[in-house]
Amino acid sequence: MGGVVTTLYNSFHIPTSQQGTSPNVATEGVAVDPEYTDRIQLSPGALQEVTAYLDENRDGTVDQDEADNFIGLIDGNAGGNTNGQAEAWELIDEIYSHADNFPQLIADLATNGFENPLQVTEEMYDYVDGLLDRHSGGNSENLTALERAIIIYRAVIAEGQSFTVGNATYEGFSLAEGGLNISYDNSSFADSRITSGNLLPEEVVGIWPDPLSPAEDQPDRYAQCHEFTHLLSGLLRAAGIKANVVLAPSHAYVNASLEGVNYRIDGAQPGNTFSIINGNHVSDVAAMSAHQSHEASIFREQAESLGSSPGSADILTGEALNNYHNALELNPLNANAWLGISNIYRAQGNNATALDYLQRANDLQGDNPSILQSLGEVHEALGNRDVAAGFYFRVNWINEQNNPSPYITIGGN
Repeated sequence: MGGVVTTLYNSFHIPTSQQGTSPNVATEGVAVDPEYTDRIQLSPGALQEVTAYLDENRDGTVDQDEADNFIGLIDGNAGGNTNGQAEAWELIDEIYSHADNFPQLIADLATNGFENPLQVTEEMYDYVDGLLDRHSGGNSENLTALERAIIIYRAVIAEGQSFTVGNATYEGFSLAEGGLNISYDNSSFADSRITSGNLLPEEVVGIWPDPLSPAEDQPDRYAQCHEFTHLLSGLLRAAGIKANVVLAPSHAYVNASLEGVNYRIDGAQPGNTFSIINGNHVSDVAAMSAHQSHEASIFREQAESLGSSPGSADILTGEALNNYHNALELNPLNANAWLGISNIYRAQGNNATALDYLQRANDLQGDNPSILQSLGEVHEALGNRDVAAGFYFRVNWINEQNNPSPYITIGGN
């Protein structure tokens, strides 16, 4: 079991028979590192919050019946298996779904690296209230959900950037109009990402402006698709709009429900914004996991660039591993996290351990050419040339199916 669940359950003295994970969920490797498990530190205030939440008979303790009831309550949360056991992602989904009960616990989780990029803050509520009031002439209560979403999107994207909704074309607000003027930038070496990794909404924005006041000097703001998505999700939720995260290969965007219709809200791709889509999306916990693994990838890329500075590189690699492990505790089906850990061990020359993690990624994303190529390379490094050849053949076959040759043979011998 991962560090958060272990720490909480041990604090409540719940019998070990209730601590476990489903045997058909690939969570091994998340909790086997004692240093990882032991580093989860929760304050007395956080533990008191959870005790109060579980303590049905209000005697100040959590007994076995209360523990069993809690396990039954969270079992199956966030798409988990209903198996009579409690997994980390089920627990954390319960915590964030009832955030008002756990302010100190959520703060402690953030301190331990479990950031929630979808948290709606008071600054977000204030900003959205002022923005909608300004652009509705003080009649924001009369705005439709679609109108609110358009105003928020105009405030987030870069000034003058255009997009269409139906037959109407809109542009991003200027700073003077209360806009945030955020440009697209996905460099792992952008200044803010050097220290913060994958930026949280408050890190993207810096100081929240007052949209009812004249523009002041504000920082240059930038974001990539995940950062845009988290910021837009929070602002839309602050406006009373149901907004969830969609994770596509190498991309992320918002699924917003506007008057019963699902729209794609995409900060990185204005041309695809406000297209009608289906209702598919991931849970908030899965989105948190994707945030953790993306942050890990940023730190790993930074570490790889510092090969000649092993001290700094080791620190960044450690940060990357911690984030990948956090990602897997939140969602053991996060193939990118398994792949990321494998890449770290490969870079260190530990191909045997890299293979274990790479095989898990392959189990989750079968026929992914990049994973299959990596499997071939690792097996070749380990001397398994016949096995490697099989993976290379599979990669070539998939690539040929996806990109058939434009040439045809006419006649011939």
